[in-house]
Amino acid sequence: MPHGSAWAPRVRSLTRDLVRIPSVTGTEGEVYIASYIEGLVAALPYFQAHPEHLRLLSTGEGRNSVVALVRGAQAEAQARTLILMGHIDTVPFADYGPLANIACDPDALAARPGAPAGFMEGRGSVDMKSGVAANLAILERFAAEADGQHGALLFLATPDEEDTSQGILSVLAALPALATEWSLDLIGAINTDYTAPRFPGDTDRYIYGGTIGKLMPTVWVVGQETHAGEPWRGFDPNLLIAEVVRRVSLNPAFCEVCSSEVTPPPVALKVTDTKEAYNVQIALSAWAYFTWFTFTQSAEAVLNRFRAEVEAAFASVLALQAERAQAWSALGLEQAPLPGWSVQVLTFAELAARVGESTVRHEAARLAQEEREMRRFALALTERLWALAGLTAPAAVVGFAGVYYPPLALSVEAPLVQAASVAAAEFSSDYRIQTRRFFPYISDISFLGCPDSPSALAVLQANSPAWGTLYQIDHAAHARLNLPVINIGPWGEGAHTHHERVEEAYSFGVVPELIWQTVQQLFRL
Repeated sequence: MPHGSAWAPRVRSLTRDLVRIPSVTGTEGEVYIASYIEGLVAALPYFQAHPEHLRLLSTGEGRNSVVALVRGAQAEAQARTLILMGHIDTVPFADYGPLANIACDPDALAARPGAPAGFMEGRGSVDMKSGVAANLAILERFAAEADGQHGALLFLATPDEEDTSQGILSVLAALPALATEWSLDLIGAINTDYTAPRFPGDTDRYIYGGTIGKLMPTVWVVGQETHAGEPWRGFDPNLLIAEVVRRVSLNPAFCEVCSSEVTPPPVALKVTDTKEAYNVQIALSAWAYFTWFTFTQSAEAVLNRFRAEVEAAFASVLALQAERAQAWSALGLEQAPLPGWSVQVLTFAELAARVGESTVRHEAARLAQEEREMRRFALALTERLWALAGLTAPAAVVGFAGVYYPPLALSVEAPLVQAASVAAAEFSSDYRIQTRRFFPYISDISFLGCPDSPSALAVLQANSPAWGTLYQIDHAAHARLNLPVINIGPWGEGAHTHHERVEEAYSFGVVPELIWQTVQQLFRL
């Protein structure tokens, strides 16, 4: 590899060492890896001289982010500062099956017969410990050359990206005070989350000038109970849930298109009824939630579209039930006793209004003592409010069940994108590196800005059962921050699967050089 190969030994070593630390979200390993990285940074001569520039920043529930500042000696009094950011947690590795005991051991995985050449395997290898390793190597070099550097680098290594992003959110809450304390002028951020082939056989590499957004719309259906031997007297919530899933899941009609970029279609992440034991009564209620990606759509727009689709599904199911009841009646002498139900779909905010704000707060506080998982909390609170509202079934309630990740995008003229494009051109003889607008996976960079209007955010909050109890995000503060952000990440395959691997030549050699040249180019602008 002619370009950037000087980085490779250090980034490879750091990646291997980080992968060897199991740091699944919510485990002790996630706590330990932050302390390990802090120790690496603290040992650098720059931080021996400036220990005040290194912090372990608590998330408030036992986990920590590593925050480290290197200030170039040539920087202005209010130093122009780039953030290098990455997450240190991983998803679990039970999917490795019989290899789970070596899922975090790249050397043992490499010793297997048939191990892929040119790749490092292991949980977190591509998502995204190789990206954190690249940032660490860059921080080390910037610190070693601080006397000649213009500007400053702020290194962030955060936990909890794979769940609710408490790491980056707690850092962002502290960032204004840190910027004041350290006299920083924040001009942008570089994230190093993983990149991957976009289609089979794709060998291009990618820089992303922003990120896709994500919402999690949910639908809860309360049916009308009946004995299975008298099905026409009841309303089966599973039938309506199934129709909603059929209409929404994998439906390109709900995708957004921006130039040549297209969001993935919505996908059902959970589909279940709430029946816990066997009997011959149909289920009383059922529930589903979806991942829904956005480029420009607001939460308000998505909720309106989702509600309309649930209403259409409801009407379709009522028509189907009537059609099948008539066909069943034609088989014998008995007439199906079909009730005259109508479509009834409420938003969570409309349901909450039925019982009153004080009741909602009281029930949410009680429930939070029993249930801390955000999706199950949303279901349970909806059930409780329905029981208090005095409404009649069948009905459906729609809302949101998870954290909102806003979409962000830079124009091709943005200085950060321009600097990265200039850096990428140096590698054109070896790689085709494309610059695209939207990082196609969920990432923490969503929280470095927010394009939504206050009214759209108010709709999001009012229809998120866990809002204000289990979580609350200051999207308005993020909108004011509005930092330009790009993603220059390692390249590999199999993230979140037992095939996870990072390609070594590009990820260990080229990526850190790309970032280094982008930093140097931007500080010269």
